[in-house]
Amino acid sequence: MRATTEIIAPDADDPRARIEPFRRCVAFGIGRIIVTPGARAALAVTGETHDKYLVRHRTGRWNETPIGERERNVRATRSQRDSVLSHHHLKNGARLWLATTDDRSRTFIFTPEEVGEVIFTEREERAA
Repeated sequence: MRATTEIIAPDADDPRARIEPFRRCVAFGIGRIIVTPGARAALAVTGETHDKYLVRHRTGRWNETPIGERERNVRATRSQRDSVLSHHHLKNGARLWLATTDDRSRTFIFTPEEVGEVIFTEREERAA
């Protein structure tokens, strides 16, 4: 399933939003959203949608992302020249990753186990 989602406002009810130390990023475009089968299944198990994770991803709320990756994301959002990767945990503890391409044309939502599939898809689409 491929859809385009426009993010209007951050998830204000998330208490971590008030303490996020990496708010120096610039909100960025997320392009076309591609949700992998594994991510779709993981979200279905918890009854969640990807919307709140897209908001967190786009607005720099990367609390569950390793610190080095967060710092790289800040630089990427300022320069608009590199990809942005964020890590999140679903309600049941399952991991969900989001990656926006360096040209901001696509955002992939996937599980860590699907990294290879996402890289392959990204390369295939760039070649087309």
